[in-house]
Amino acid sequence: MISANAEPVDKRKFPNSASVNLNRASPCRNFAWHCPAVQCIVTAIGMQSCYGLTLTKLRHLVAVAEALNLTKAAENLHISQPALSRSIISIERNYGFALFDRRSTGLALTSVGKRVVKDARVVLERFRSYEHTLRLFGAGEAGEVTFGMTPQLASLLLPGVGIDLFGNSAKLTARVLVRPADILLAALRNDEIEFCVIAEEQSHTKGMVLNNIGQLSAGFFARRGHPLSEHDAVSMEDLAQFTISCAEEIDLRLPQSMKFDMLICDNFDILKKISLDSDVICLCSRLYATSNENGGRLVEISVGSIDPINNPIYIVRLEGRSLSPVAGRMISSIVSLFIRCNC
Repeated sequence: MISANAEPVDKRKFPNSASVNLNRASPCRNFAWHCPAVQCIVTAIGMQSCYGLTLTKLRHLVAVAEALNLTKAAENLHISQPALSRSIISIERNYGFALFDRRSTGLALTSVGKRVVKDARVVLERFRSYEHTLRLFGAGEAGEVTFGMTPQLASLLLPGVGIDLFGNSAKLTARVLVRPADILLAALRNDEIEFCVIAEEQSHTKGMVLNNIGQLSAGFFARRGHPLSEHDAVSMEDLAQFTISCAEEIDLRLPQSMKFDMLICDNFDILKKISLDSDVICLCSRLYATSNENGGRLVEISVGSIDPINNPIYIVRLEGRSLSPVAGRMISSIVSLFIRCNC
C-alpha cells in the first residue's frame, strides 16, 4: 500500500500555487504524491504562477515577430537579450509548442506561431483601447451621469452645459431629471441620480451635503405693452388683478385676504409663451427673463411693497458618497457657467 501522506508544496518555488490535500481524510488518499499524474498537476499550477501569460510577454512576442531577431527586438524593447529570450521560451514551454524556428539566418515564425502573433496583436490593441477608455473615465471625458435640476435652472444652464461638455466628446451619456426640488431630493435619496442643482434650501436634506454656489434673483415679468408695464412701481393689489405663473408654488408672504390666481408649470418655455401671448405675469429669475434668447420681449414689473426675491443655489449630493469623475466634471461646468451668467 502506498502512503497517501504528501509533503507540502515548496512555496519558494511556487509561491502562488494551490494547496493539494493528500492526507488520509482526503478523497485523493489513494494517489501517491510521487505519482506522475499528481506531480504534473501541481507542477502545472506552479508553472502558471511562474510563467503565466502576461501583456508584457505578449508585447515581447510581437516585438520578436516583427524584428525576427532577438538582439534587435531587445534593443527596441529596451531590455536585455537574455531576458527577452527567457520570456519567449517561457511561453513555448508553458503551452507546449514552438513559436519560432531558430535558423542560421535568424528566426522564422512557425505556422502556429503566426496565428498566436496575429491574436496577440488583437489582444494588445484591445487592451490599448480599453486603457484609453479608462483614462477618459478618470478625466470625466467618458462614462454616464444622471443628475437633476429644477426647471428654471435647467432652462438657464442646461444649454450652455451641453455645449461645454458635448461639443468635442462622443463618449459621454448624461441623463437629466428636470423636476421641482422636493422630487429631486427624493430621487437623490433613492440613488436615482448622483447629484442635483436646486434653488432655495429645503428641509428634507438630512444625510446630504449642500454646496452653495451663489444666488439667483427673481422678479415679475410680463410682455411689452402689458397694462402694468408702464408703471414705475405697482402695488400687490395691482399685481393681484392678474394671474401669476411660476414653476412651483411660492410663498410670497401675502396677507390672507389677498389671493392670487396661480398657474404652476415646471416648463419655463411654456410659461414664457403664455406670458408673451397674454396678460399672465411670470415669476422667474432675472437671468432667464433677460437672456439673449428672450430678446427683451419680457419686461420687469416693479413691485414696491415686496422684499427682493433672492434664491440661494445649491448643488446637493449624498453624504459619504463618491461622485463619478464625469459627475465632477459636470458640476465644474455648471458652477463655471453659473458664475459667468451671474457676472
